[in-house]
Amino acid sequence: MSTESPSRSAARVKEATRGRSTGQHSPTRAAQGQTKSAVLAALSSGEAMTAAEVAAATGLGRASVSTTLSRLTKSGEVAKADRGYRRAESSRAA
Repeated sequence: MSTESPSRSAARVKEATRGRSTGQHSPTRAAQGQTKSAVLAALSSGEAMTAAEVAAATGLGRASVSTTLSRLTKSGEVAKADRGYRRAESSRAA
């Protein structure tokens, strides 16, 4: 059991993480496929959405959503729209 005070412990954590991003998102990774599923679900209405809109709808980070949208576009599951992205025609039928 540690005899270190809570404030001293917090100071050590702050020192150890200096220079790292301390955004509001958890440092843990989502389970495999969870981000993809959430992004596809957000786009399931058929309306085009930007990465920021998908991020807001899912609670995921915008960078993670943007990367996922790029991968889904390359695989053909998502298509670029005039403004944002939408499910590809062939994936909506599936």
